[in-house]
Parts: sequence; C-alpha cells; structure tokens
Amino acid sequence: MGFELLAMAIWATIVVLVLATMVGTLVRGLTLPRQLRGRVESVCGVCRYEVTPGHRDTCPECGNPYLRGGILTKSLAKQARPSVWSVLVSWTVLYTIFAGIVFGFVMSAGYAMGGGASQFTCNQTFEAIRDDAGAPTGVAGYTVRYDADLTVQNYMSLQSGTLSISVRPDHGPSVVATIDLATGAWQATGGAQPLNGQVFDDQAATQLLASAGIDVTASYVQHEAQLLAGSIVALRNDPMTTSSDNMGLIPSQLQPTTPFSPIPWQPFSLDVTSSGRTTLGQAEYQFESVVTDPTHHAPRFSGRIALAFADDDTHALAHVHLTLSPSVGWPVEMDYDPAAHTVHLEHGDQKRELQVGDHHAAVLAARNEAGLTDADTDVRDGIDELAGLIADAETSPGPHLTLYLTPPPASLPPAAPDGEPDGGFATQNSSIVNYGSYPGGPFGDYLPMTICLAIEFVLYLVGAVLIILRRRAMFRSIERPATTA
Repeated sequence: MGFELLAMAIWATIVVLVLATMVGTLVRGLTLPRQLRGRVESVCGVCRYEVTPGHRDTCPECGNPYLRGGILTKSLAKQARPSVWSVLVSWTVLYTIFAGIVFGFVMSAGYAMGGGASQFTCNQTFEAIRDDAGAPTGVAGYTVRYDADLTVQNYMSLQSGTLSISVRPDHGPSVVATIDLATGAWQATGGAQPLNGQVFDDQAATQLLASAGIDVTASYVQHEAQLLAGSIVALRNDPMTTSSDNMGLIPSQLQPTTPFSPIPWQPFSLDVTSSGRTTLGQAEYQFESVVTDPTHHAPRFSGRIALAFADDDTHALAHVHLTLSPSVGWPVEMDYDPAAHTVHLEHGDQKRELQVGDHHAAVLAARNEAGLTDADTDVRDGIDELAGLIADAETSPGPHLTLYLTPPPASLPPAAPDGEPDGGFATQNSSIVNYGSYPGGPFGDYLPMTICLAIEFVLYLVGAVLIILRRRAMFRSIERPATTA
C-alpha cells in the first residue's frame, strides 16, 4: 500500500510539472516582459529599469554595473521566447485536456436531458440438455429462442419492452409466447389452444412447454420451466442481463434436484481462489486478500465463507460460517445466525457469543477478533466485500434465487449418470444490437457527440490561428524601428 501511494504521488508530481511547464511555455510564447512593452527598447537586466540613450555604466535604479547585470533588449527578449512549434504543442495538449473535460460534461448533460433511454434488440437461442452426465439419452428435446426489444432507462431500469419466447420441440409445431416486460402480462399462440396470463411464472412456463407437446411431468422439465420463468424475472429486474451470453437464463449442467449453487462473486479487494459446494450443500468460497504482508510475504488475511439456505419455499439465508485467517496468529471461526442476529466466535481456545445488529456487524466482529484493523484500505474493502456477499444472499430469497447462483464449471465435480437427462439449457448463439439513445432520431448517441467534437475542433483551430497572429504582431512591434522626435 505504501509503495502504491508513493507511485501515485510521483506520477501526480510529474503530471503537475509537465502541465505547469506547458502553461509557462504558452504564456512566455505570447507575451514580452512587461517593462519592454510600448516604446521602451531596453531595460536593466537586474531590476528592469529603462536604459535611456547616453546611459552611464551603472543602473541609476539598483546601482548594478551593466557589465555585470546586462541590458535586456527587445531583440534579446524575442530570441528568448519559445518557438512557435513549442507554443502550438503546449496549446494542443492543454486544449485537449480542457476539451475532454467539457466533452464529458456535455455528454452527461445531454444524456440526462435525452431521458437516458437506450433502445436495443437482442436474440438468443438455447438448447435443452438431454445428455446424462455427457452421454446421449435419446430423449427428445427442444430449443428456446428469445427475441427482445427493450427500452432501458440509464442502462439500469426497464422502461418498456417485449420479449418473444419461441419453444421449438424436436418433433411438433412451435409455440410462441409474447411477454410485456413492463407489466408481466403474456399470451401464447401455436399450441393446442391460446394461452394468456398476467404473470409469467413457473406455472405459466409449464403451460407453455406443455402446449408444445413436451412432457412436463419429468423433474428435469419442471426444472427447466423454473429457469424459463426465473429468466423473465431476472430480465425485468436487470435488463442489462441481455448483454451477457445467457440473457438471464443460466445454462445449467446440474442435476435438477440440486437446489443451489455458489453465487457468482467477483470482489475487487479479494481473490476468490476456489468455489463450490460443501458436503452439506452450502455455497462455499475460499478467498485471500489482494494486499500482501511485506513482513511475512503472505496475503494479509485469507479464509473461506459458506452460505446455507433454508429448505422451505422462502430459500432464505439460514446460516453463515466464516473462517478468517490473518497472516500472523490463530484463525477465527465465526458462525452467524441471520434470523437471531447472533454470532459465535472461536479464536484458539477462546469462545464467545455476541448479539449483533446486522451481517456487517457480524463480519466486523470476526475481523476485530482476528486482530485486523481499518488502517489498511484493502483490508477494510475486503471485509466490506465479505459483508456485501452476505447482504446479497440475504436480499435474494425466493424460488428464483437459483438464477443468480452459478459457479465456474471447473469448480463442479463431474455429474454421475442417473438414468435420465440432466436438464437445463446450453447457449447456442446470441446477437445483441444497440440502436441508439436520445429518443427522436436515427443518429442516437452520435449526433450530440459529433456536434460537440466539431465545435471543439473549430475552437482549437481558432485558438491556433490566434496564437500565430499574436506572435506575428508581437515580433512586428519589436522589429519596427523606434520613432524619434
């Protein structure tokens, strides 16, 4: 941490010195010393007092001999000015920095005035997995195609949009469901009879698959219906899932009976070294801090965290087990009960139980027990990210939690054959097209961007021309012979 701060300070000093040098070059290249402006032709090199014709050998103002302090004339001042190329280079660099800042403000303001809405379309195709632990089963499957047309506010919240889901069985006609993502209402055509509803949930997804002639009594098909319904919830809550390869529909090679998988966790101040499930079915991560203890050449702290969820319909977070191992000293074992807000800590042979207000206080209790402090920013940020993981698990209960719980494939053990297809989906292809922001024109983001850049470029050229004209006028006044009375 100390080295990073030193490097940042050095770079900041270099940038300030370079910018100050360029500002000085620009000012000196466009101005003469104040005492040489007007009719004054020469001044004392020390105090800048005017040297008049018939002068003595000593300056009457400061008393320094001219042989020692020198006499500064307009010709010498011209030679001491930076070249026109140096002035233009300084102008270019400084103007580029200033124009970049203005461009950012203009684009931000324009985006806000335009409503911050972006329209884009996307389509993705998924194939239902009908292999059993990688071996073909011969069971008929189907493909699902998503076609979405969305308007997203500030790249975060869904403003309006429709999603078309086409279910294409290997044998039989296709069924198409159209969903209004703003309201959740849907209707389907192409099956034995038209279908419709106000919410596209697990039951609606099951009806859609059944209307396509798919056997929905199989457990793996019921699992796929849950994935389809959950993907709609994920898309409505976070429309930018369409920018991923799964569009909210997690391709899953897991057995349908597996209720949970580890949460995709990508912290900045911690390195996740592995993830998977414990023998009790808990989502578990092993981690270590990104900052190294220079004394012991080891991570400042490391550990593992396991999350257990309730088996009932709420799927609420039921228990958290955290092991926090500092680079020096005994590890701390923490058991946190979110419902009772109790923390049980074990540190060597010492055990104690605390009542805490929330998950963050629980993690802080483990941190303090391990002897870690807030003095190191990376330690503090890492502890905060552990608390954030627990918060995400606490605030994401419900039957769609599995949509947000997907581990790296490498961390999963190979599935054992069980005589039936694994179920789930695999991505076949996807296409995402963003066709503009700032509603009301085909140019989208590019029109205000082009106008802003064009204005800034014209102003740059005007500034460069004024610099050249200023230097010519300045040097012309030097070269013009002085008038005599």
